[in-house]
Amino acid sequence: MVSSQNFWIQKVRKKAMKAKLVQAAKVFLLILSISLLFIVAVAVITREVQDSLVDTPNKNWREYETAILSACYADVFLPSEKLCEWEIITQHGNTIYVWAFCADVNGQGSSGPLVVYIRPSGEVEKAICPLIFDDYKTLFPGESYEEVNNYRDRFDLDRAWSHLEMRFQDRTIPPLIAIEGTPLP
Repeated sequence: MVSSQNFWIQKVRKKAMKAKLVQAAKVFLLILSISLLFIVAVAVITREVQDSLVDTPNKNWREYETAILSACYADVFLPSEKLCEWEIITQHGNTIYVWAFCADVNGQGSSGPLVVYIRPSGEVEKAICPLIFDDYKTLFPGESYEEVNNYRDRFDLDRAWSHLEMRFQDRTIPPLIAIEGTPLP
């Protein structure tokens, strides 16, 4: 009778212990969820504060940079992994031809022409890099082909790299195109 009683006592204790573990796991998951929400909220607020502190006439430069990075790199996971400097070569309607230099913190990068497409609402739709898009003549039709082809010598790569180095040190610094007030359609 004592062993039967011990068996039931142990069974009740195991059940109580299991309930406590389940409760502890629920509390842990709740704390983890709240922590993650807090981290996301802080990141969003920080980005909004940084954007409001940067006094440039071109508030949408991040859209351009994100589109350019997406066109040039398939492996951009975080916006801060790589940064770009770019200049507008020419514009035809909602199509903007730019020369960009993008690099990572290790100094690995590339420079070349891209096409940025703008929606009628003014938002950046996408950018296409001709290194991926085989036909330069299709991407840069007519006069734009010559303008883009001749721009390579005018783009100041040293100045762009120097500014990127500063931006990697201080992520609140916008690209030169935004600082200089070049209108971004």
